[in-house]
This record gives sequence, structure tokens and C-alpha cells, in this order.
Amino acid sequence: MIPSLASENRTIILCSHLLHEVEKVCDRVAIIKEGNVIACESMQVLLGKGQLLQIKVENPQKAIAVLKNYDWIKSITQSDGYLLVDAPKEDSQRISKILAENNIFISELSVKSTDLESVFLELTGGNNNEQIN
Repeated sequence: MIPSLASENRTIILCSHLLHEVEKVCDRVAIIKEGNVIACESMQVLLGKGQLLQIKVENPQKAIAVLKNYDWIKSITQSDGYLLVDAPKEDSQRISKILAENNIFISELSVKSTDLESVFLELTGGNNNEQIN
């Protein structure tokens, strides 16, 4: 019913904790924490912020030590044996080169897309992954 009403050029406000359903039916999302709007974006932009470079290397601690010196890399998180690097996906080749110059070789590199729930947890501080800065 919601997409049908929206197709009639109506604005629909949906308040829900069922984020996987919100992701399917909404064009724009506002995330509220403690009464304050902390994000208000199109779904495409919001989910785009959740894209990370997922990198597998033999020595993650050495890779972290090298990569944390670059201010254009927003954060590095370790999860399930991978480094999750918050950097533009266009910089994946640049990251690969930096690591190779330091004798750290990538065995896997991919763009990890995320869902609205993950973005919500990241923005509200509800993410339990180990953050490295």
C-alpha cells in the first residue's frame, strides 16, 4: 500500500524499527537518536555511505599500522578475518599499491555493501565491531 500511495505523488511518513522493510519501501530515511535527527538522506546516498572495502591480508596488524597513516582513510575495522576499510572504492588500487610497497599483499579485495540496519548501527554507535583509529 505504501509504494502505491507514494506513486500518487504523496508524502508518506513511516516510523518503524523493521529496517529491512523500510529499506524496501522508502526513498528517503531520517535516523533519529535521542530526539535528534542524525541523518536525513535518500536511501541510495545512505546505503552508499555504508560501502566499505573488504580486504584480506596475511598480516592484518601490519596492514592497519600502514593504512592508519592516511587521512583519506576514514576508519579501519577488523571483522571475521577481514579489514573493513572506509575509503572511496575508487581508491582500492591505491590501497593495494600502498600495501604492496610495504610487502603486504592482498589475497582478497571487494566492495562490501551494507544494509540499512548496519548503517543505522554505525550512525547510532550500536556497532560492536572493533574500531581502529
